[in-house]
Amino acid sequence: METVQSSIARRALLIGSSYDELRGTENDVATMAEVLRSYGFHVDDANYVKKLCGADATRKKILQAWEDIISSTSWDDAVVIYYSGHGGLAQPKRSDASSEHSKNIQFLVTTDFNLATDEWLGIMGDEISNWLLRTTGKTRNVTYILDCCHSARLGRGPRGAVSRKQSSFDYDVLAEHRLRLREGNKMLENEFWTNPDVVRIAAAADLEPAWQYQNTRGQYVGILTEKLAEMMKDASGQMSWRNIMLGTKALVERAFDDDDFQKPRSAGADTRIPFSLDRGPFSALLAEVGPEFTTISGGKVHGLQAGDVYTLVPFRTEGRDAHTTPTTGRRATIWKTNGFKAVALDVSTESYPFTEALALPYSRRRRWPMSVSGSVQHAEELFSKSPFFSRCEAGEKATVELKEGENSGEIALFAGGTQLGSGQANNPWNVEKLISIAHTFAEAQAILTLEGGTGDEKFKHGLKIEIGAVQDYEGNPRLEFSANSAEKPGQLGLAAGEQYYIRFQLNDDLGVFINTFRIDASGKVTLVSRAWETGVHLYQGHDSETLAQRRLPMKGIPIEWPVAVPKAPFVQEHFVFVLSKKPVDLRWLEAASPEEYLIARGRDGRPHAARDEVNPYDVVQVPYMLRMAEKTEEADAITQKSITGPQLPTPEDMEEWDELSSELKNVADVEAKGMLGGIMRTLKGIPKCVWVVNQHNEEITVVISQFSPTYDLTEGGINVSASGGGINFTRTLWRAPSALKVLAPQAENATDSLVSMPFWTRKDGFGVISIFVGPEKRLLIGNDRVPMGARVYFQGSPELKIVEYDSKNS
Repeated sequence: METVQSSIARRALLIGSSYDELRGTENDVATMAEVLRSYGFHVDDANYVKKLCGADATRKKILQAWEDIISSTSWDDAVVIYYSGHGGLAQPKRSDASSEHSKNIQFLVTTDFNLATDEWLGIMGDEISNWLLRTTGKTRNVTYILDCCHSARLGRGPRGAVSRKQSSFDYDVLAEHRLRLREGNKMLENEFWTNPDVVRIAAAADLEPAWQYQNTRGQYVGILTEKLAEMMKDASGQMSWRNIMLGTKALVERAFDDDDFQKPRSAGADTRIPFSLDRGPFSALLAEVGPEFTTISGGKVHGLQAGDVYTLVPFRTEGRDAHTTPTTGRRATIWKTNGFKAVALDVSTESYPFTEALALPYSRRRRWPMSVSGSVQHAEELFSKSPFFSRCEAGEKATVELKEGENSGEIALFAGGTQLGSGQANNPWNVEKLISIAHTFAEAQAILTLEGGTGDEKFKHGLKIEIGAVQDYEGNPRLEFSANSAEKPGQLGLAAGEQYYIRFQLNDDLGVFINTFRIDASGKVTLVSRAWETGVHLYQGHDSETLAQRRLPMKGIPIEWPVAVPKAPFVQEHFVFVLSKKPVDLRWLEAASPEEYLIARGRDGRPHAARDEVNPYDVVQVPYMLRMAEKTEEADAITQKSITGPQLPTPEDMEEWDELSSELKNVADVEAKGMLGGIMRTLKGIPKCVWVVNQHNEEITVVISQFSPTYDLTEGGINVSASGGGINFTRTLWRAPSALKVLAPQAENATDSLVSMPFWTRKDGFGVISIFVGPEKRLLIGNDRVPMGARVYFQGSPELKIVEYDSKNS
């Protein structure tokens, strides 16, 4: 791997905990340091790369070193947090979902860990989430690598493997520590929110062991660290983390002689190139390459079909320039498929010296029929080059149609009578855009044609699914059904602007993994269960889960009208649930495109019959009608003139400011004197304002409005970062009345960190608050309800601390 040169600073914290005399963690830190050196990190300078091993890997020293990194980091610096050691998992003794003692507790086991003391010396998972959130407040370029298991079972590896199981941890004692940490605001409480700016690398799944072993040099090493280092040394310079981890997973599997192996995985912003904000090819599947056939770990569920042809090109960099994109290779044709595997036969006779390969789509057997009519025949040539479409023959129903639009010189793309997009015919870019939309729609159709397994792949399960809408912070069921029933689910209706939730309940002792997709009318595929990389896992002891932004009080997932689809009374959309007995990664279906790679990982032609097990599966489709939002006070506001963020007035510029008392205006002075509560108790009625306090470590921009903001999606209105998120502040639109205020961090300027803002409510008694973070104004909270007279504390997470008005105890 070539040394990477860059003007950004590269910082790292490398931790090797030797709790319980665990050997090998210091070797792991040394291995990771050499990997970072090859990527341009100054590993010999403790100001940039801090190493804490053995007795130095204590809670206090780890958190202080992390704090130092946050303090010294600038925007877009690369930051790496690496940990090798034991990971702890304590499971609840009770299963009451409403109980504080109902959730698994995960934590890192520091060298000085000791549950016999009153002081908490480990590091809770929710604490780590909070520290990562603080880190991404300074830079989006964060990578977090854990070489540990989540049940404190780090064994000795494949050679005479002996599991090293730690004594069990007392759940109730850990729960008390967790409660104290939460009361001290040291934990991120939103269990469903996933930080979009962090690349997360894990050695194993939550309930799996991770292993260390003695390598050929006589060193004890963690298998993940060793194989990840090998993979990163040989990987292409433009390889994404997700593809690197697929290769790493293959190397880890090779180290074991049976099926009891850990499954390394990546998550979060793993489509990035290592330690960069740039994205690399990521739509990948793992495979075994043999001299006569290639077995790809992707089948019918992934959209592979017999007759599809792939071109195999070198995967790793041995024998070629790491930064050269390969253009030639041998071809292989898919011969047979089942739910999650495909066997491809080679059609080339030339020698193939590489043990690893990328498999690029060359041609597909099934092409969706398309028709081009009117004055847009010049687009047919572009469509004919697509691997997804073929000319619509006489009597054949077209999947997509490209024809003249309603306006002169316009072309429009249709599918089943629904317009997917339009543009001027004389603009080549518009034609290419419509073809891209058509590709997206075609891929969605591949998912919608999926059927459950048959024969030995038939999956019998006892899953019950509930889909509903969130109103007044409570879930209201709209559809409940048994997913294993031969009968189709009943009718479901949702409205644009609503928030929905999905609840799973397992009614048997068999486990199930659930990947959940939502496919909108334009064909956009959203993996609703993205936070679970291989599907939501239900099993005995954890038999229910809810997909929502927050469980208590409930906050659902917003559903909006598809951007490209013209307004209509309603459109049909779908939820698709892929249920499987074993974990399966289907994330690439969310963003697959003709340009993306499939990875074929070599195994020197050695068969692995032990891993050729069937993975029973089922597919459940739930169509629903999405209707336009009903006419409401919010809908009426759409007709009002909208203004962008930079045009918003400050509170002092509003007429309502003059109506506030001087004490409420000068909130900083009043709060400093401790008089705010006393003044509030003397007020008659709830004051028509809210107080906002910035307890975060960087400036924030606060907008208080009567109605929810909208977003201008034209001409770059959505500013998509490398992690796939980010709303452009300048193209966020508000309707009057609204006001804006920039607040400094409380630790830097207490006076300028809080403000009293005029407040306007809707009929439900709530207004709306939006918060953008940092001088570049990154959206973190876009549409949260807040009651009049409340005090709102922003602490850096998507969850606001809201203290509602109470004249008795304010």
